[in-house]
Amino acid sequence: MNLIAHYMKITQIYRKLPIGLRNILYNLFLWKILGFIRSLSAKEIITKKDIKAYLIQKDPVILEAGACDGRDTVKFAKLFPKAKIYAFEPVSANFEVLNRRVKKYTNIKTFKVALSDTNGENEMNISSWKNNCATTSDSSSLMIPKEHLNIWSDIVFNTKEVVKTITLDSWAEQENIDHIDIMWLDMQGFEPLVLVASEKIIKTVKIIYTEVNFVELYEGQILYKEYKNMLNSMGFEVVKEEFINNSTNLVASNALFVRK
Repeated sequence: MNLIAHYMKITQIYRKLPIGLRNILYNLFLWKILGFIRSLSAKEIITKKDIKAYLIQKDPVILEAGACDGRDTVKFAKLFPKAKIYAFEPVSANFEVLNRRVKKYTNIKTFKVALSDTNGENEMNISSWKNNCATTSDSSSLMIPKEHLNIWSDIVFNTKEVVKTITLDSWAEQENIDHIDIMWLDMQGFEPLVLVASEKIIKTVKIIYTEVNFVELYEGQILYKEYKNMLNSMGFEVVKEEFINNSTNLVASNALFVRK
């Protein structure tokens, strides 16, 4: 039985349990087991080592927006043990898992807030698995889902959570951050809005790894061609891309940009 089969078998058994018992098991240890299997089964095309190749310093400032369960956060901490890592995750259930996973790393600081184009509060559309709404998926967004509902019909957005929001410039001023070397963005369509609202700190960024889309998964989101042109105008060029295919249609991708 391969890793994906193990993952599916465990989740099938898990979903048959009473909700109360599911929550207890997940909080105790299941989050770690499932996360480990998923991380082993996921093939990265753009790796953390690709990013390292474009850096000279060994102690970069790394910002991760959409940290989810902290898997990428920990990988960065291991690859750059002298780095300062700031991880943002606004969804309460994910933030709890993130904090458990990174608690032993002294160079990671977490923030339960959503980077945005405004300061204040906003409603986050919380994603969950259709057959197990007690467990969040990794598709929650400040944007309203659109084609996401059709392409990944096993994921639903039945609940909302009011989250704190802050612009990147405001956060940097509050935390006395004068530069960011690496930005790792997985914000479900909101990435361009955050960058446009970050007029000061964006000028210091050397590398941006970002999720991009070719289909309007969320209402009003900017698609890849426009997003790429926007980043080019900010002084970045794409150096590597990875693609996810849904049947024969190109849906989503991740792209690595570096300052020209």
